[in-house]
Amino acid sequence: MTQENKCIEVEHLSFSYGDDILLEDINFAMDQGEILGLVGPNGSGKSTLIKLLLHSIKATQGSIRLLGKDIEDFKDWEKIGYIAQSYDDINKAFPASVTEVVRANLYKSVGLFKPFGRKEKERTEEALALTGVVHLRHRRIGDLSGGEKQRVFLARALVSRPKLLILDEATSAVDQYQQKQFYELLEKLNHAYGISILMVSHDLATVNRMADRLLCLADRDFFIKDTGTNLDRKFLEQLFGFAWEDL
Repeated sequence: MTQENKCIEVEHLSFSYGDDILLEDINFAMDQGEILGLVGPNGSGKSTLIKLLLHSIKATQGSIRLLGKDIEDFKDWEKIGYIAQSYDDINKAFPASVTEVVRANLYKSVGLFKPFGRKEKERTEEALALTGVVHLRHRRIGDLSGGEKQRVFLARALVSRPKLLILDEATSAVDQYQQKQFYELLEKLNHAYGISILMVSHDLATVNRMADRLLCLADRDFFIKDTGTNLDRKFLEQLFGFAWEDL
């Protein structure tokens, strides 16, 4: 597959805080339309890698290309959707409605404090419909449940019609039923609209079923696993770094 069909290219990527090496010589490429799972134990560097891909921190060594462009020159951030781990810390008194939260992600293209036109209103309605939250459009964001908030912020990420979604433990604050609904929605977005998805998750069984491949971080070790096969003892011991007989 040519470079034009890659949404992420990472080569020899390393990151450290002083003498503390968090990531070392990471190499992978992600095809457009692919779902990748990013897995590993706590402290293995998953969130650090996400921050590097979002350019909120800079690599110590190596390179990142997003949608065919070096990250240092990348400007099309509206094509990258991001959903954080939890939105439960939103103040219940925060006055913004669901529609306002979703539409706010279009300010960059429209201009701050400028009125939204027909196109922006249509995109907002489209995103609300895609994520099944049209009925919440007038509700205050602070009044919603955890699962409802996650869908609203997914709508916010989708309103700019991104090519890539990055999710950092996006279902950690919702119950099992809401998680199932959220994962089904992600699969629909991928299959119907070709949106590429990179998802950090501790739910190994689900991500192994959904993803095309697993990116595995384990104590500065990095390897890639094909999905669709069993999560056998050898893999789990390689990922978590201990023998299961020790438990």
